[in-house]
Amino acid sequence: MTSPRRPLPIAATAGVAFLVLTALVATRWSPLLSLDRATADTLDRATAPHPLLVHAWRTISAVGQPLTWQLVSLTVAILLWRAGAVRRAVLVAGSVLVAGLLSRIVKALVGRARPTVPDPIAHAGGYSFPSGHSLLSFVAVGALLIVAVPRLAGAARMVTLAAGALVVVLVGVSRLTLGVHYASDVVAAWLLGTAWLAIALAALRRPLPGRRLTGRPRTPVRPADWRRRARRRRGRERPR
Repeated sequence: MTSPRRPLPIAATAGVAFLVLTALVATRWSPLLSLDRATADTLDRATAPHPLLVHAWRTISAVGQPLTWQLVSLTVAILLWRAGAVRRAVLVAGSVLVAGLLSRIVKALVGRARPTVPDPIAHAGGYSFPSGHSLLSFVAVGALLIVAVPRLAGAARMVTLAAGALVVVLVGVSRLTLGVHYASDVVAAWLLGTAWLAIALAALRRPLPGRRLTGRPRTPVRPADWRRRARRRRGRERPR
C-alpha cells in the first residue's frame, strides 16, 4: 500500500463498492446471505476441532483488536509530531480515530446480527457489519505504510509492504474463523478503509492556505517594494 498518485478516484471506486455491498446486506439479498452463511459454516467446521488452531486465531484477533491500533497510531503520531512531521502525525492519528467512529455509525445503521455457527468458538457483542477489527487494522497499517514506505527502497520496501498486507489479512481471517463475522463484513471493512484512507491521503497532500503547491511560504509584497519596482520600470521606459 504505497501512496497512490490519484487517491480520490480510488476513494470513489472503493466508496461506491462499499455502498453497493452495504445495500445488499441491508436488503438481505439472498445470494449474498447464502454465500456468507456457507462460508461461516465451512470455516467453523474446519477450525473448531483443532485447539491449537483456535488458540492461534484467538491470539491474532486479540492482538489485532481496535484498541491496539489506536494505541499504536497515537504513539507513532506523537513521535511524528515531535519530529516536526505534523501532517503525517495528523494522518496517522486522525485516520484511525475517524475509522473507529465510522465503524460504530455503520454498525448502528445496518444493524446486522452476528453469525450463528454450529460450533461457536468465540462470542462478540454488538453488530456484525462491518468488522471493526478489520477496518481499524486496515486503516492503521495503511497509514503507517503511507508514512514509512516512501523512505524505504528495494527489498526493505517490498518486505514492509508484504508484512503490512499479511497483518491485515490475518486479522480479517481471524474474525471469520472465530465465527464472529461474515465474509462480507470483512470485505466491507476493507472497502470502507480504502475509501477513507484515500480521502485522508488526498487531504494530506492538499496545500495549506498561504502556501504554493511546492510547499514554500508565499512572501508578501510590501508597498515599498511596489514603489521601487515602479521606479525601475519608469527608468527603463525613458527615451534614450
